[in-house]
Amino acid sequence: METTKISLMDLQDLMNPGYEEDPYFPDLIGFTLTPKGLTKTRQCECCLLFKPEVEKRHRNTAYAGDMEECNYMVACDDCFQIDCEYWEEMWKDYYAGCM
Repeated sequence: METTKISLMDLQDLMNPGYEEDPYFPDLIGFTLTPKGLTKTRQCECCLLFKPEVEKRHRNTAYAGDMEECNYMVACDDCFQIDCEYWEEMWKDYYAGCM
């Protein structure tokens, strides 16, 4: 069985999510052991899987006021693509009804 050594400094860097100023970003962080070492992953709010590409993303919405935070989602690439397709269809229906 192959083992991977990790320094205390590397572990501290992995534990620091780097999003202290963004209270919206979830605290759920996981770790995956890859051939390159330990990789930090975050939990997608949609599929609930831990993936390295999870990010806070701007949705194709236009909420204002108290609902403005709904313009963003914390999601993986796959879930964000599904969300984009959903809102594209919703906007098509909206504009079709306006004409």
